[in-house]
Amino acid sequence: LNDYNSLLRKCPLFLYQTNFWKTDLRGCEELTIEQLSKVESLYGAKLDSNIKEELIISHRHLFKKPKFLKIRLTGTIFRGANLRRANLRGANFRGAYFRKADLRETYLGETDLSYANLRGCKNLTVEQLSKAKTLYKAQLDPEIKKKLLKSHKHLFEKPDYMK
Repeated sequence: LNDYNSLLRKCPLFLYQTNFWKTDLRGCEELTIEQLSKVESLYGAKLDSNIKEELIISHRHLFKKPKFLKIRLTGTIFRGANLRRANLRGANFRGAYFRKADLRETYLGETDLSYANLRGCKNLTVEQLSKAKTLYKAQLDPEIKKKLLKSHKHLFEKPDYMK
């Protein structure tokens, strides 16, 4: 299971209403036209040219700037994904898998990261995580978790909406 594409084959992505605004999806060989046709937005997304051309023909509306964003990425696998500078404000990443994902300058304000696996993420900072809605039962690298427990212990408590 070390190969990202084999992971996608075994655990297909459920992308219904996902927002990939300005996200770099180039090289994600297992993403299909069918999967991408169900997303909320591909505005500004970088895609392999063959996929982008086909989607523009059949689903042009996905490339228009959205009026508002709904992001539900519960359980999604982001292993090795480039999420640099993405604005993921308010997204639901409950149970998502981010191992080796690059989160440099990614905005995580008001995100639900409960049960998410954030171990081994590249460029993930305490400052980014401190803006999350919750880190309840999230898996983090020990040094980041230790710092967050000192300054933002409330993020690890079970949120009221889960009780």
